[in-house]
Amino acid sequence: MKRFILFIYLLPLCVFGQSTLLVPSQYSLIQSAIDASSNGDTIIVSPGIYYENINFNGKNIVLTSHYILNNDISYISSTIIDGSNAQPIDKVVLFESGESNSAILEGFTIQGAAVGIGCHQYSSPTIRNNIITQNSTEAMHINWSSPTISNVLFHHNNLAIIPTEPGGVVFIHYASPNFINCTFTDNTSNKPYTIWCQGSTSPNFINCILWNLSLQEFSGGVGSVIYSNIHGGYSGTGNIDQDPLFVDAVNENYHLQSGSPCIDSGDPSANYNDPDGSRNDMGVYPYIAVVLGCTDNTALNYNQIATIDDGSCTYEMTYVPDDNF
Repeated sequence: MKRFILFIYLLPLCVFGQSTLLVPSQYSLIQSAIDASSNGDTIIVSPGIYYENINFNGKNIVLTSHYILNNDISYISSTIIDGSNAQPIDKVVLFESGESNSAILEGFTIQGAAVGIGCHQYSSPTIRNNIITQNSTEAMHINWSSPTISNVLFHHNNLAIIPTEPGGVVFIHYASPNFINCTFTDNTSNKPYTIWCQGSTSPNFINCILWNLSLQEFSGGVGSVIYSNIHGGYSGTGNIDQDPLFVDAVNENYHLQSGSPCIDSGDPSANYNDPDGSRNDMGVYPYIAVVLGCTDNTALNYNQIATIDDGSCTYEMTYVPDDNF
């Protein structure tokens, strides 16, 4: 049975932060919305391909796709920032002005430039629920910064690094990033490493999958790697070296099959539990078996992880006042 909730709309409406800015209905470019924003604001970007290169310019804002509305992961692949027209910078997204962890990038596919995301100059942004793909030099370059990167898929970054320069899928230089529930797979490079560490670095990896068959996963200098599936093996609590059994890697479906060794193999702390309350699964996408809930993505209480609809969906009704009433 459908249930309805009545809403009376009052404008202007600010529900996500101090202000909510919309792209492209209010601003045609994402960068224009960033330039117009203030700390604490939220920018929501509609599905589409945006050919631009953006810079947070020190603003602690939330930049997100419609993923924020109901956690529907289809918005991640359908909201694309493409940096193929990389002028004046060679990065799709850049943090370089001391942004804090309140600067959030969420719900996008980042592609098409030399570097997908750059974090420089003591920036510490939160980068979560994104896909980084099809970049030609590095998926990420992290320099003197400490970002938190969670639930991010790094795949099919096919790198052609200058032969005389060091590098990898992720280049870490005098930095201490944290990678949580990330998947690195099907990346290639003319350099031998997925994660290249240079200088005094201390990156940490937890609940991750690094499965790049043509690469060595780490160059050395890693802070810690725990409860992760590492191709070729890596010493650390809870680590394994087993085929993650992706559903269909050929077609870029990196969810886990039911028999995957990554299921329930992440950190056992409840802090990392999967959305269904079970022990954490390694990698970007948790395995979900049977979960009851609202499966209609047009409903107010749509549950992305629900596999069986239990009839609990609620829908909004718009009330338009009648001037003659």
